[in-house]
Amino acid sequence: MQFGKLKRAEPAPIERRLAVRKRARFGSKLAYAGCDFLLNCIVRDYSHAGAGITLGTPRPVPDLVHLIDLRSLLVYEARVAWRRSPDFGLQFL
Repeated sequence: MQFGKLKRAEPAPIERRLAVRKRARFGSKLAYAGCDFLLNCIVRDYSHAGAGITLGTPRPVPDLVHLIDLRSLLVYEARVAWRRSPDFGLQFL
């Protein structure tokens, strides 16, 4: 009987978020350059500190943006915390 090599389990990624996010799936808008540019996006998860979004098509996005929440009619000023286009993590300012 022959046994294969055991693989070491990789450590879980370190959670750096300041608040626990809730799963979501609703349409919103991402605005930048004084609202000259509006992009459709889907909010995948959110908290009072930030949100994870997905753009319909991969696009370059500046570091500072506004997330327009169409459900609650609120606008959040945000900093892009991470990018894996078309997915982005936003930290609310």
